[in-house]
Amino acid sequence: RILVVVMIAISAAIALHASSIVDAVIIATVIGTTSYFFPIIGGLYWKRATRWGAMAALIVGGGTQILLIAYEQFWLGQPLDSISPYLTEHGVLVGLSLSALFFVGVSLATKPEPDIKLAPFFPDIIAGERSHLDLAIEHSPAQVGDDGQLPWETLVKGLKERYPLWFTPTGSHIVYRLSQADMLSCVKMVRGDDSHIWLSAEPRLDQGERLRDELFLAYGEIDDVLAALGMRARPG
Repeated sequence: RILVVVMIAISAAIALHASSIVDAVIIATVIGTTSYFFPIIGGLYWKRATRWGAMAALIVGGGTQILLIAYEQFWLGQPLDSISPYLTEHGVLVGLSLSALFFVGVSLATKPEPDIKLAPFFPDIIAGERSHLDLAIEHSPAQVGDDGQLPWETLVKGLKERYPLWFTPTGSHIVYRLSQADMLSCVKMVRGDDSHIWLSAEPRLDQGERLRDELFLAYGEIDDVLAALGMRARPG
């Protein structure tokens, strides 16, 4: 997050010295592209990608592009493609090439991400026929007259504090109860409509009965936290 802010600030500072609005937009675009293209696309489609590879690609690709643009703007005084046609559009091909090289190289040189983190994005990691389990929880205020609004962030925080199995890998909008190495089999909680919380799990067929029990264990834990918040729950 800090690197994102730094890259945006540097892009804006350099763009202020551009000769036109169009050129300023292009400068900001090429810096963003060389910084984030391979970390984002590679992270979505390549299972061997690692956080360190993404960080290396961001720093090297974006840093190279910033240096090229700074050289072009403040020292060379003319477009980089006057030196070589391969340096067209502020030398973006150089930045992208180095970003790709470091993304792949550092990812391969560092420890792979664990399957438990990759499973939600790459279903083929843990194969097999699966069941689909769902449970809707209806919540309501315990006292008549309360507005009944669910304080979702407080609920998630309470679950994580009381029951360490609850985990938010991508933000509080999706919460997993990490009781299995196979993340797809874990109970997942998401916010439903104004009066419901939805639980689901996709266990392998041989785990179906066990995960049904865990689904109701999760319900009990959610009920406990809701009670502490002055709310009550029931299967809905």
